[in-house]
Amino acid sequence: MAYQALGKRAEADNELSKLMGIAGDSAAYNYAEIYAQRAEIEQGLQWLKKAEELHDPTLLIMKSDWMVDPLRDRPEFKAIEDKLYVPPAPG
Repeated sequence: MAYQALGKRAEADNELSKLMGIAGDSAAYNYAEIYAQRAEIEQGLQWLKKAEELHDPTLLIMKSDWMVDPLRDRPEFKAIEDKLYVPPAPG
């Protein structure tokens, strides 16, 4: 994401490819964050759906994760979010 912010798209793509080669689908939620921050909304939503399919526990942070904000207004995002059970805070 740093390379992307610096306008170094080729380097950003290269690093993302390396990460995907190492982590595979296990980092699906993280890819959703990355693509959301790159304003590649459809890719971000695809990875968010993959995270849901894999029952990725990281999905529990999506309600407050600013990195997925670019995806938040999409019906696909809301559908996944609505399925999550996040227990109320104690107190």
